[in-house]
Amino acid sequence: MNIRNSELHRQSAEAQAVRARLMDPAAWVKQADVERLRVSLQTETERAQKALAENDVLKGRLVRQGYLVSRLELDLADRDARILAQADRICLLENVGMTARQDKKPVADIIAKVLADFPDVTWQEICGIRRSRRLIEPRQRCMFEVSRQRADLSFPAIGRIFGGRDHTTIIHAVRKVKSQETNQDTTTSN
Repeated sequence: MNIRNSELHRQSAEAQAVRARLMDPAAWVKQADVERLRVSLQTETERAQKALAENDVLKGRLVRQGYLVSRLELDLADRDARILAQADRICLLENVGMTARQDKKPVADIIAKVLADFPDVTWQEICGIRRSRRLIEPRQRCMFEVSRQRADLSFPAIGRIFGGRDHTTIIHAVRKVKSQETNQDTTTSN
């Protein structure tokens, strides 16, 4: 029985030690401490949720940017392929002798030659916005000659040369000068 009493004695001592620890006021958890821990845990949880949301947003942006970059790369590759194909066609045509290389006369020379017939008109006036009568005919003649001698230039390109004018202005000038020339030809033949 000695062993049994010693075992009971030991268990009783352990129980008293546990009871003493639980009843010790220094070991008690205060309500304020619990509230502070709850608030800090809630704050940390909210921060973690915000970080996860921002991470998802950043992932979405990266995916979109990656898509845009891949689209741009494809567009550039397509453009380069078209340029190379056109260059190959031009080289092939030149080798066969099907292209007529013309020495392109500079636009400034064409305009200077036309303006020689109109000594009181300058290039700045031709490109300007004024629409006085003394400028209309030289401007239209210049547009017509540039269009006739430089077939490689489009009407919008010629319009940009003449101070940013619309392509329809160039078309009107070309038609008007052509009709004047045909009228002069018919009157001289009669």
